[in-house]
Amino acid sequence: MLKVAAGAIGLLFFHQALAADFSNPKPLPDDVVVSMPCDFKMVFRKVYTSSHQDKSVDAAFQAGSLDNRSPLAQNPHREFVQGGFKDDGGYYYLISKYELLDFQYQALKNPQKCPSVNRKSSLPAVNVSWFDLNEACRNYSLYLQKAPDSPKNGKEKAYARLPTDEEWEFAARGGLNVSKSEFNENLPPLSGDDLGAYAWFQGPSSSNGRLQLPALKKPNPLGLYDMLGNAFEMCQEPFKAVRTNRLLGQSGAMSIRGGSFKSPAAALSNATRAERPFYINGKENRSADLGGRLVLALSVASDGQSVKSLNSQIEALGADGGKESEDKANTIEMIDELKEKLEKAQAEAQEGADIKKLNEQLSLQLAALRSQVSEVNAKISAERTQAATANLRLGGFLCRSIAAQSIDIDLRKSLLKISERKCAHDQKSCEQKERNIQTLQTELEVLNGLLTYYGDTMSIASDTYSLSLLKELVSEAKKSQGQNNAGLDAFIDRYFEAIASYPKLNKDRKAIHKLWTDKCYSIAKDGK
Repeated sequence: MLKVAAGAIGLLFFHQALAADFSNPKPLPDDVVVSMPCDFKMVFRKVYTSSHQDKSVDAAFQAGSLDNRSPLAQNPHREFVQGGFKDDGGYYYLISKYELLDFQYQALKNPQKCPSVNRKSSLPAVNVSWFDLNEACRNYSLYLQKAPDSPKNGKEKAYARLPTDEEWEFAARGGLNVSKSEFNENLPPLSGDDLGAYAWFQGPSSSNGRLQLPALKKPNPLGLYDMLGNAFEMCQEPFKAVRTNRLLGQSGAMSIRGGSFKSPAAALSNATRAERPFYINGKENRSADLGGRLVLALSVASDGQSVKSLNSQIEALGADGGKESEDKANTIEMIDELKEKLEKAQAEAQEGADIKKLNEQLSLQLAALRSQVSEVNAKISAERTQAATANLRLGGFLCRSIAAQSIDIDLRKSLLKISERKCAHDQKSCEQKERNIQTLQTELEVLNGLLTYYGDTMSIASDTYSLSLLKELVSEAKKSQGQNNAGLDAFIDRYFEAIASYPKLNKDRKAIHKLWTDKCYSIAKDGK
């Protein structure tokens, strides 16, 4: 009897260890590991939205893409996102590191009946409906209210749900862990690899029409696996079509993200988004390529104190901006005063009062107001012009640096070829060959860093300034180079051309970098 009991306990520990391995096949030191029913675990990653400690600060980003096959689903539009959790690094939300696995789903579906953990049950949970996943989230949320390791803010414990569209895309793009230009690209930084190193998609060279185990591919910059491909992932709120720079008012069916093992490679991107009906043929919609991942969330304001604090922070936003905001506030006050005086003048006129003197006073005040508004506008315009001009100069400087670095790389490649030829007969040449290889690698890394900085600078210009303004300031940027940056004229022109074409580019990182390198290099090499 004791042997049987011991065997049962041993089997239980074996299944728990197996579950732990399958729950987190690629552990990281900063993983957030949270308990589940059946002594299982679910692993989450922090997605920081701001380094600020101010709750009123959220992350604004451009969702969607111009390079897509479905304008109503993926057209560019403005979105905002913020997490409810906070630590010394700022505010963040928690999103599961892997797609929800089948044994995890079964444990959440029926916590009283623990499933077996094996290779099959460790595949992503598919053939589940949107309603199934929300019921699983409900059960997990109730569990988290009693779990000692539940993430929390003060006394409020986290609850589980599907991610919003904004949370999903912000995380898929790499959040704050990537540069601005990398964030805006259609694919995460591939580090010299192709998409096949990161995603499962249609075709014999990839998924071959089959769902795959998690973490067999590389993670995105946030440490998240299979954000693109493998299984479509359902979002919390219903689908909305995209109008110009915003979402359409009508809510539709379910929003799904990321593509699946059935999707062609060309269809996968950080912006991939589609609509699927909640019901098909009178039944809840379930399919072999439809799953999801979970988010842990908190209330925006859970108690009176947090409501009061958040209200104060939001009110303070109107006072930000220093002298400029103060000027605007004073202007508004003057307008209000003038309005009151005009209303008073009209009343007195009706009573037969002489308002000539009052009209003269009002004219003087209106002239003063006009002058004040003009002064504020001129100040704003000057600051904007100065910043845009500085951006053009910086872009020209980076373009020239890219050209110079490309020349050094060409020289290093030539030296490498010479040392390779001599290596067969001379040991010292072999040693020089190895040094040339190492130096070349370093120079290529420097070039990649310059190109990333170039892209970030270009992205800022494209998002902040109109093309017409930048065009007007090109000549000004050339005039204000200074002695240390003389000779940037052609490079500034090339940078402006790059900005003009930037929104229309196919966001293939390798192709873009090669294009920018060739364009800048041609000036130094051929003078054109």
